[in-house]
Amino acid sequence: MGAAATGNGSSAFEPQAADAAIPSKLPASDFTAPMSPHFDATHCRLCHRGPAAMATIHQHRGRGLKPSHMVLRGPLCRECGLVAWRRMTLETALLGWWGLPSVAVTPVALGLNSIVLVRLLRTPAAPAVAVFPVTWVQPVSDTV
Repeated sequence: MGAAATGNGSSAFEPQAADAAIPSKLPASDFTAPMSPHFDATHCRLCHRGPAAMATIHQHRGRGLKPSHMVLRGPLCRECGLVAWRRMTLETALLGWWGLPSVAVTPVALGLNSIVLVRLLRTPAAPAVAVFPVTWVQPVSDTV
């Protein structure tokens, strides 16, 4: 089906509005837009599992003279990073070429995403979450 929806109706793997642009007052190295109020570079910003790798994934859509460029920054675990990488790179590869400035920007975005893919593939997989069998569930009341 896809990613789980967040409270505002958008996918958790969609680039966030805070990721779209770095404020001009802050240097790029000091800017992070974590989804979690407790920022930790060793855990994924989407699912909060570790280990995670720092990644910057680009998505470019050419729209004639008004192209859009979105960026997802932060520590991502292998699973979340690969899902975001796959979606954003596919949209860039299919929709990034439509416009004169986009002919130059799209190959750069795809090249940068290829470097991120190598980093994500080198990240160890997050440990599985324990799931209890249904037989362990206790009845709600004693009358059942």
